[in-house]
Amino acid sequence: MAQLFTQGFIDDMNFYKVVTQLDSNEIFAIFNIVNKTGHNAIYDMQIELLNLPESDGPVLEEYTERFLKVCFSNFYEEFELKEQVPNKKGIRIRDFILHNKNPNNIFLKN
Repeated sequence: MAQLFTQGFIDDMNFYKVVTQLDSNEIFAIFNIVNKTGHNAIYDMQIELLNLPESDGPVLEEYTERFLKVCFSNFYEEFELKEQVPNKKGIRIRDFILHNKNPNNIFLKN
């Protein structure tokens, strides 16, 4: 929870009890959800990327898959990520293909 508060949140539990009219367990449940989403997840992944071992393809690919899901899954009604897709001749393999079908973000529609 300390990480959550260092990002601009007030650390006085009484404040949250008054504002939300929830008990401590309910407030902590909300903190746990917030702590696992949005900017916190991206921040955690940035730190993880810095600590990845060099020249470890499978570890980087697993990280990249999670990164793509965190960054893009909320912008599609149907998020489809294909892994290890060979081209028509089977000469080159793309690690990931993200199908840009029906995005709900104007930036991704263009």
